[in-house]
Amino acid sequence: MVGRQLDLNTGTEPLSSRSIILTAETMVLVLVIGDLYIPTRAASLPKKFLDLLTPNKMQWVICTGNLCSKEVEEYFRTLAERVDIVGGDCDDLQSGYPDVKVVDIEKFTVGICHAHQDEYRGTEALEYIQRMTDSDVVITGHTQTHLIEKSGKLFLNPGTATGTSNETNRDAVPTFMVLSVEGTVLTTYSYKLVDDEISVTKHVHKKHKKF
Repeated sequence: MVGRQLDLNTGTEPLSSRSIILTAETMVLVLVIGDLYIPTRAASLPKKFLDLLTPNKMQWVICTGNLCSKEVEEYFRTLAERVDIVGGDCDDLQSGYPDVKVVDIEKFTVGICHAHQDEYRGTEALEYIQRMTDSDVVITGHTQTHLIEKSGKLFLNPGTATGTSNETNRDAVPTFMVLSVEGTVLTTYSYKLVDDEISVTKHVHKKHKKF
């Protein structure tokens, strides 16, 4: 693989430098994003996010649903070679997006679901999705952003990329995640835009060994 760099200038110093620079020589970089509601509830992504999310920085986009337009999908396809999308409650049924999708990223099996359906709501439902997909990582949308580790599994929700509120997330702010996956190590960078400033938090998760 040709070495690439992901340089997402944060404007703050939550990590060791003002920029996150990841060399994709031996790792996979994944944008995890969802609940955009464009153009039904938001005109576009925040400009500061658009400035960060440009082509040739990542190899993969995972979208948790509620794109609400084909143009958003087309934009994602300019960012990465691979794009995986699940359907949200506000997506057109004709879009053909599945309710649940399972992908393998390096050594991790990842289950993806928007989780607006009644049977997929709540913490217990997240564990149900994990068992149903037999996954190491569960990525969902619909509710507020979260990162939960439980019983060796990782549960992620990137939140809403446009900061659009819904019935489960009244105080939403714009958020997304970037995953750096290398073998059995998955590093999550969580981006949040508040008062026109981007903050970033970092979390490292190692795959639970099966005996």
